Amino acid sequence: GEALPAGQGALPSVCERVELLEKVLVLAALEPARGARLATLQALSPPLDVHLQQPRLVELLLPYLEMGDYALCSAALAVLGRLAERNPGEVVPALRTFLLSLLTQMTHAHSPAARQQAARLLSRLSEARPQLLGSHATPIVLALTPLLGEADAGVATAALA
Repeated sequence: GEALPAGQGALPSVCERVELLEKVLVLAALEPARGARLATLQALSPPLDVHLQQPRLVELLLPYLEMGDYALCSAALAVLGRLAERNPGEVVPALRTFLLSLLTQMTHAHSPAARQQAARLLSRLSEARPQLLGSHATPIVLALTPLLGEADAGVATAALA
């Protein structure tokens, strides 16, 4: 075969790409700077989904759903929503658990800010994986309806989103 020009190696194999993505996700999770974690999640574009669908990479994305940071959670939801198409067995149960957690937060959180964030994340989840919400329509309506009458305008607005 022909030699590659100096400084150019062969493209990484699929295994090497998955390993590289795994290292990036692990480093991002360990990074104390929120902005770096967010930039990493936002850089996970659709062409990478073929690799990100691997169970060990999905597992590295799931903790972002529980971090309590709206931007990080929202960015992770965007990626996980896409990955649910490729690996529903791994992603959909985690998203369903997250949905149930949001419903619990909307109905039982003492703080208006927590209820507002849960309603906003429910909206993001509906954008990321709308199919998930259909089978949970009744509990979602039951959780959102009381929020519409909230004294806190932010909570009521988030419930309408």
